[in-house]
Amino acid sequence: MAWFVGTLVIHWHSLVGHEGSHVVQDRPWYAKKVTPTFADILGALRLQL
Repeated sequence: MAWFVGTLVIHWHSLVGHEGSHVVQDRPWYAKKVTPTFADILGALRLQL
């Protein structure tokens, strides 16, 4: 069930989630980050819900 829900969340982000608002993390290791982590995707989903 967790794999299925995780897949739905990633699929949602690839279709429409990247266009909405995102959680801003100001951590030192986030400066070099290119792609969003799963936690970033979940944060974006929470903001849009």
